[in-house]
Amino acid sequence: MSQEEFLNSPVSQDMAKWNFYVVAQACLDLGNHIISIKGFEMPGRYEDIIAILAKEKVISDNLAKSLEGMGGFRNLIAHGYFKIDLNKLYGYLRKTKNIKKFLERIDSYL
Repeated sequence: MSQEEFLNSPVSQDMAKWNFYVVAQACLDLGNHIISIKGFEMPGRYEDIIAILAKEKVISDNLAKSLEGMGGFRNLIAHGYFKIDLNKLYGYLRKTKNIKKFLERIDSYL
């Protein structure tokens, strides 16, 4: 789906928001669980989870950089602080390969 089609489809936008939220939450929960069982520094916010995993070499710095902002964007969707930037959401959706890499890396780490 092109960006223009996405921006003109409220149904696609709603599905994308929910699916992004679910995937982001699952990734962050997995990361937080690893941090907890390994006794790593505890995150103060969702954004810290990915950074701690990189610091502890669970994931690469490049992978962490590609996932930067996921926790904060998840919060925007969850709590509806203000209107979601649909262009930014579309950008995250175009990077699903990074989430797949994250899950593969977590799987191999475990």
